[in-house]
Amino acid sequence: MKLRSATLQEAQQWDRHILTNPDGGDLLQSTFFAQQKRANGWVPRYMVYEAEHSIYALFLVKKVYGLGQLWYSPKGPGTPDGGLLKDIEGANADYARRHKDIFLFTMEPEVPADTALPASFVAVKPIQPNVHTIIVDLTPSEEDIFASFRQRGRRSVRKAEKQGITAETRPATAETMQLMYALYKETAERGGFYLRDYAYYEHFWGSAAQQGRGSFHFAIKDGEPVAGIFVTHFGTKGLYKDGASSKAVGNSGAPYLLQWEVMKHLKSQGVTSYDLHATPPPEAMEDKDHPSYGLGQFKSGFSNDIVSYIGTVDQPVRKIPYMFWQRIGQRAALSLSHRIRHRIYF
Repeated sequence: MKLRSATLQEAQQWDRHILTNPDGGDLLQSTFFAQQKRANGWVPRYMVYEAEHSIYALFLVKKVYGLGQLWYSPKGPGTPDGGLLKDIEGANADYARRHKDIFLFTMEPEVPADTALPASFVAVKPIQPNVHTIIVDLTPSEEDIFASFRQRGRRSVRKAEKQGITAETRPATAETMQLMYALYKETAERGGFYLRDYAYYEHFWGSAAQQGRGSFHFAIKDGEPVAGIFVTHFGTKGLYKDGASSKAVGNSGAPYLLQWEVMKHLKSQGVTSYDLHATPPPEAMEDKDHPSYGLGQFKSGFSNDIVSYIGTVDQPVRKIPYMFWQRIGQRAALSLSHRIRHRIYF
């Protein structure tokens, strides 16, 4: 296996190539996501792991002062085969020997959590949150998909229906995005988690919707939106990207009904799998002290099968710069990005 830059023709057809990857492609490897991150100071590099079945990999590159270049591949390289990690390790090391500005590759291939890591790989704190997740299979009929939900999920959907709660899709207008952000802000304040500023979401949501990569869905109770979802899709994969609700949702079952309507919408668009985007690890699903306990309980209403990946791994190719990155550099970069630029570094 050899790592090289994509040709101009390959780069021009990038999204088409990504869909041929062994993992079926991922939105975070697409040109859409590359442009989103370019606005945050990253430089997209379109790369190819040449092999019998080549892997097309987006790397986001940022220069770290005094250390060199950090190459980050969000949800990539795109293979579910842990047996290829050794080949990827060798290809990266060989490429770095010819490009000495690189000090670190950071990657997130969706390979099983029990995969043995190559010697130079270091497991680190996850960047993307869905290291553990639930993936709903949308290939069966709607009746069979609904029947596959756990009893709690089915009951909650029916409860919402009996209360007259409905779901609707809305276009990505300024009014829709402001509504979604207001729900999201209320949810963040209630849950105590960090929320990026409105401009970030306006850009992300608006661009995704414009390119046909995302859509807004709301649960309506007594004529008012009480829960919202922004869902993305790429190829045959759907992702529960952002979700929010108001206190008015109560125990009405509205979020369950909304998810079910989103699944039907995605299925109608040719999507065959729906990633519910992060749960606690399997062993912590019943741990009430886990910060994601509530989300885990909600999402497990649709399935109790947790899929776990290796998460984020570093492959340092310059030992001394990486040592400084681990001890000081990363913490300083994350802090400065948040305090000065009001952005999340990654």
